[in-house]
Amino acid sequence: MEREMKMADLVKVEDVSFRYGRDEEYALQNITFSVREGEILGIVGPNGAGKTTLLSLLEGLHQPESGRIIAAPNLRTGILFQVNGYFDNLSVFENIDMFQSMYHNAYDFEELDRIVDLEDIKGKKVTELSGGQRQRFFLALSVLNRPDILILDEPTTGLDPNARLMLWNLIRKVTGTVIVTSHYMDEVENLCDRVCFVDKGRLFAVDSPKKLIKLSHVKGYVTFSCKDRDVIDELSESEEISRLDVDTYRIGTERVDDLIETLVGKYGGNVYNINSRKPGLADAYCEITGGVIEEG
Repeated sequence: MEREMKMADLVKVEDVSFRYGRDEEYALQNITFSVREGEILGIVGPNGAGKTTLLSLLEGLHQPESGRIIAAPNLRTGILFQVNGYFDNLSVFENIDMFQSMYHNAYDFEELDRIVDLEDIKGKKVTELSGGQRQRFFLALSVLNRPDILILDEPTTGLDPNARLMLWNLIRKVTGTVIVTSHYMDEVENLCDRVCFVDKGRLFAVDSPKKLIKLSHVKGYVTFSCKDRDVIDELSESEEISRLDVDTYRIGTERVDDLIETLVGKYGGNVYNINSRKPGLADAYCEITGGVIEEG
């Protein structure tokens, strides 16, 4: 990566294309985006979309065939891979002690313990750790060098919901700038400041989850029961209503909360059994890219 940068951006990716060989198809084509200081940036897409290839370029493992990646001066990077190298015959404490010698000004164990909470596992061998404990250990290794930016490749894959939440809480404590790939769209929608939609080596959109959902114009829906035909006729003048049952109806809308407020505030007891589903980031991804992403 080249070394120059405006203060607001830690990394800029400019019109980057990459393929693994001259006779290969492009794994990435004309990718442009920035990583802003202090943000959590999500990169989402199905397997084969180009997410891991993009991370490998950001990590400096490969160089773009065309375009350029510009990094802030003296940028320290921490990396958490899907598969990590470690000494499986050593304890967590002994592993960290070994890796500390590789860095100048690394965190000591007590500092890491305050950030990543290692006290309960420090005496265990890595092979004895549960999935969540193992990811905690890997996270500790990835932040050992006090990184300015943390790169995480599917950090919560295979973890149960409680372990996923715990790991994300730790990630937020560790650093203010994170690039993360994930298959869990609820995770990305709730925790990322901005999200990149990637599919078939192309970048389709970059924005906040809320703005991407709005940009997609994808609809959620509200279902409700109503026996008053006059209410249904009035609603039909402004909404597209589908009848699901004798007295049960459904309205597709981008404005789920507004519609519920109207149903309750204007029609009161004439409308009941109200249920809803808001459009989510997974819906927006499918609408914008034309692709499908499987969660989990």
